[in-house]
Amino acid sequence: MYEVVIVEVKQMLILGMNTELSLAKNTTSDLWRSFRSYAAYQQWNIDEYLDINIYPENYFDSFSPENKFIKWAGISANLVPRSTDLSTLKIPPGKYAKFHYRGLSNDPAVFQYIFQEWLPSSKFKLDNRPHFMILGPKYKNNDPQSEEDIYIPIRKK
Repeated sequence: MYEVVIVEVKQMLILGMNTELSLAKNTTSDLWRSFRSYAAYQQWNIDEYLDINIYPENYFDSFSPENKFIKWAGISANLVPRSTDLSTLKIPPGKYAKFHYRGLSNDPAVFQYIFQEWLPSSKFKLDNRPHFMILGPKYKNNDPQSEEDIYIPIRKK
């Protein structure tokens, strides 16, 4: 259904902004609006952004739309000069399942597939590291032709 590749990701240093939110009280658009405004003010010409979710360890064990997590809007620290106005995040190295996704960015079907079909039938389980999406040049928010890569942290069962 979706193209998946198992990859080793090296440690990444991210510059960005973050907020605590839940799916029920989702303020992702506000976070991205602030971050993109900051990047425009800095006159950065960026074509690859990272949308990062940091979930508490047992987030998926008793899932509820009210459960809170940390959302980041960011870029690789290698792309721009360091800014003291932005927060930094280290994403540790590790194994990830990389899903190439084409479609609407607000369609939950890809995540239902990952967590309800692919992951339970795979030889992997979730690892407690950040989940992230790379929003590259083919990403077009809420466009059915949009493309992005979704990275889910995994380890052997």
